[in-house]
Amino acid sequence: STSGLTTYTAMMLDPIATIIDMSYIGRIPEATLSLAGIGISNTILNYFGFTFFFIVVTTTTTLAQTLATAAAAQGVALSEGVITEQTKAEGSKIIGNSLFVALCLGITSALVAASFAPQLVGMIGSKESAGAVPYAVAYMRSKCLGIPAQIAFFSLIGAYRGYRDLTTPLVASTFSSLCKVVLGYVFLFRLGLGVAGAGMADTCAKYASVAVLLLLLVRDGRLRPADILVLPSRRRASELLMPGGALTARKLVEQLCFTATTRLCSLYGTTAVAGTEICKQCWASASVLWWPLSVAGQTLVASALAERRAAAAAADPARAK
Repeated sequence: STSGLTTYTAMMLDPIATIIDMSYIGRIPEATLSLAGIGISNTILNYFGFTFFFIVVTTTTTLAQTLATAAAAQGVALSEGVITEQTKAEGSKIIGNSLFVALCLGITSALVAASFAPQLVGMIGSKESAGAVPYAVAYMRSKCLGIPAQIAFFSLIGAYRGYRDLTTPLVASTFSSLCKVVLGYVFLFRLGLGVAGAGMADTCAKYASVAVLLLLLVRDGRLRPADILVLPSRRRASELLMPGGALTARKLVEQLCFTATTRLCSLYGTTAVAGTEICKQCWASASVLWWPLSVAGQTLVASALAERRAAAAAADPARAK
C-alpha cells in the first residue's frame, strides 16, 4: 500500500501541473488559438515520447534480473540492505546501457520533430483550424527539445523500479512539477513568450527531473557516469528494445485514436480543438488513478521472478541455460 500511495502521488503531480499550465494559457491573449495549437502539437509529440514508454518496463525487468543474478552468485539475498558494491557495478552497466538507448531514441525523435514540425502539424490540422498552425509549430519546436529528457526519464524510472525504490522518483516528480508551474508563469506572464514559453517550461521541467534522478543514482553508487557512454552490446540492446513491441503497438493504437479525434475536431475550427485539449488533460489526470497498482505490481513481480530465476540458475546452471 505504501508503494501504491507513493506512486500515486508521483503520477498525479505532472497532470496537475499541466492543468495549472493550461489555466495560465487560458488567460493570455489569443488563448483559444494557443490551446488549439497545443492540442495539435501534443497529439504529434506523443508519438515521439510515450511510444517509447516501454523502456520503463524493459529496464526494470533487465535490471532486476541482473541484480538478482549477481546477488545469487555472491550468496546473498536481493534486498536494499545487502546489495554489494559489485552488484551495484553490474546494475550500473544496465542503467548506463538503458540511458544510452534512451538518449539515442530521444535525440533522433527531437531532430525529426523539430525539422518537420510544419509538415507534421499540417497533417493533423485543417483549413478550418489554420489559425492555430503557427502556435502549434512554435509550441512543438520548443517542447520537442525535451524529448531526450522524457525518454531518459522513463529509463531512470525503470532503474529505480529495478531497485524497488518507488520513493525517490517522487522527489524528482515534485521538483519537476514545481519547475513547470513556476517557469510556466514566468515565461508566459513575465517574459511574454506565449505558447513557445509554455513548451520551454515543460522542457526545462523534464531536464530538471532527469538531473535529480541522475544525481541521486550517482550519489548512491548505483550509476557510474562512465557507463552511460558505453555502447550496449547487441544482446543488451535487444533485451531493452525487443520486448517493447507489444507495449509500443498498444501505445500506437491509443495515439491513433487521439490523432483521429484531434483531426476531426480541427474540421470544426480552433475552438473545438482547444476544448478537446482541455478535456484530454482532464482525462489524463483521471486515467492515472489505476497506474499505481500496475507500477507496484510490475516492480514486485519483476523482482520476484528475477530472484527465482537467479536461485534456479545458482542451483542448477545447466538447467538455467
